[in-house]
Formats: sequence, C-alpha cells, structure tokens
Amino acid sequence: MSLGVPASAATPVGRFRIVAFWEGISFLLLLFVAMPLKYGFGVDMGPSGLWAWLTAFSSWDTA
Repeated sequence: MSLGVPASAATPVGRFRIVAFWEGISFLLLLFVAMPLKYGFGVDMGPSGLWAWLTAFSSWDTA
C-alpha cells in the first residue's frame, strides 16, 4: 500500500535523503548567494532572511 507516495519517500532513509538534498541546496544558496550579497555588495538582508528559512526548515526536519 503506497498511498501515492513515491517509493523513495516511503522509507525513513528515503525521506532523510530528500530532506538532506534540500538542506544541501539551502546551504549552497547561503554560501554562494547570500554571503556574496552581504559582503560583496553590502546588502544586509540576504543572509538573515536565508538563515531564518534554513533554521525553520532544519527545525521542521527534526520535529
């Protein structure tokens, strides 16, 4: 009984891999987009907004 969930998301390891992938994407965005915006161009809002999203996503993952 799959309930319409792809096989990769049906197991705990599959869900972990999906969440880990998106955590990695968010880290790369922080590293290569938000930080250059802050330190290269002086835009102070970039990293704090992305940090807030990253923290919320990480806390959702552990809940």
